[in-house]
Amino acid sequence: MKTKVLLLFVVCTAFTGFTNESSLKVKFNPQTYDLQLGDLKFAKGLKISDFIAKYGEPSEKKTHASGEVTYFYENYGIVLAAQAEEVKLVGFTFNTDGDKKFAANSFKGEFMFGDLSLTTETKQTELQGVKTFKFVCPMPIMCAGEDRKAPLKVLVGFNEDKHTITQLAFMTN
Repeated sequence: MKTKVLLLFVVCTAFTGFTNESSLKVKFNPQTYDLQLGDLKFAKGLKISDFIAKYGEPSEKKTHASGEVTYFYENYGIVLAAQAEEVKLVGFTFNTDGDKKFAANSFKGEFMFGDLSLTTETKQTELQGVKTFKFVCPMPIMCAGEDRKAPLKVLVGFNEDKHTITQLAFMTN
């Protein structure tokens, strides 16, 4: 009996070790511009194959005439865009506004922007209140990181009525 229980435990443990994670822990350090997607660092040179190896195949993949390939991960509420296998953009949907370039589902996981935990209820004033990061907002529903020479460009969209976050995108230079 003990052998059967032990064998069942080993099989279950082995099986769960091969499954992909069901949610992401994302951390953005606004002082250093480090963006961590779980244990992967998003920076110039990240290969899409590294992300796929960690998080599995995308739910949808679109190839564009420019050669850019967009990878949709609806189960996480994120999209990645790659050119020549190098990830150039990571986009997170918090509240969909129908933009077909982003995932239709809301981000699933934990997202820390500095000390601020981002959720579907995060307001524009809260994000702009992060003292270690400066935004410029050319339109009431869109803001961008002020530092144009930073290693990552940060863009964020907001709902016009509620002023809650819709999408957040990070792009390499």
